Amino acid sequence: MNRAEIYTFLSVVEGNGAKYCATNFAYEIKKKNPKAKIALVDFDFYHPYLCALQTARDQFHGIDNLLDKISSGTLNELLFKENMIRIEGCFDVLKGTRKIGRENLILREHILQSLEFLRELYDYVLVVVSSRNDNAGTIYGLNQSDKVVIVLRNNYANLYNFERVVEICKKFVSKSDIPLYTIYNMSSEKDAYDSFTKIINENKLQPLGALEYEPKTVDNSNIGTQAINLGKAGALTDKIFSKQAPKNTKTIENAVNILLQLNEHE
Repeated sequence: MNRAEIYTFLSVVEGNGAKYCATNFAYEIKKKNPKAKIALVDFDFYHPYLCALQTARDQFHGIDNLLDKISSGTLNELLFKENMIRIEGCFDVLKGTRKIGRENLILREHILQSLEFLRELYDYVLVVVSSRNDNAGTIYGLNQSDKVVIVLRNNYANLYNFERVVEICKKFVSKSDIPLYTIYNMSSEKDAYDSFTKIINENKLQPLGALEYEPKTVDNSNIGTQAINLGKAGALTDKIFSKQAPKNTKTIENAVNILLQLNEHE
């Protein structure tokens, strides 16, 4: 059995849309691989709202239920699966913590054990972490990652913090050759990305593209419930990407192909 690769998403500045991008990438992967088992994981302990709209009614399952079982050595595959929330026809979600303000209670062993189960149970694992490096979710989410996606927006706050976040990623990934990708979210035709190019080139980052601004999707739902229920394309699908990305990158499908290292027609 192949162990799943882990793709970790983080925003340079809070609110850039790492959860939004991760959710839509997961949805696109499911479209390409209908039989694939996909997990979305919320290790952003400061803003634990991944798939908030879809999981709002479930207040019983999530990472908090795993902590004591991991600490006591009693967590097993069945208990782990029971705490994954199924988004019918799409993917499973490991819901974020309810311990906001007490994130120090979630330790290295909790993250590593959770990721070990996820690698064994799923084909693709997409993890969202905070860009703050003072918590186990970010440190070990990056440390266990096979690929990292840094989510940018075209504004001064992002430019100011970009290099800091790149250095955090480099510091905590397990190997120097772990690829770091960038994707611009909520861009427009007027945006110019020249200010970011120097940092991207100096750090050998790999651009995935730029997702157009879509006002209907600017909320905490990450992806519309209607899109999931009806099996339609995710909100970002078929949006035009910027020239910053490789020339053939014009849709989120192609961005996923680059991330997964697939040929255009796979």
